[in-house]
Amino acid sequence: MSIIAVLDDWHRFFETARPFRALRERAEVRVFTRPLADGERRDALAGVDIAVALRERTPFSTGFFADAPDLKLIVQTGRPGPHLDMAAATKAGVAVSSASGSGGASTVE
Repeated sequence: MSIIAVLDDWHRFFETARPFRALRERAEVRVFTRPLADGERRDALAGVDIAVALRERTPFSTGFFADAPDLKLIVQTGRPGPHLDMAAATKAGVAVSSASGSGGASTVE
């Protein structure tokens, strides 16, 4: 069974979101409502295959990937930004999926 970690769910949305209730029937889902400190990250992410990243709250660095050796996929809400070291993800063999469709053009003032 896959293990999915939802990171930095400060508003506790994903604990009760309907799609995640259905997902729990197929995978173990761990929801973290606060940032994981460097010293606790390895134990918290043990066995995690997929991480759901909310916005740019979690920095995905070389250290993060070292603490999550089983990670295979990051699902990013929105587009990846400076918090996600793509070179480190590639080196760790972690695929990154992101949401698209938001416009990049700003409103004229």
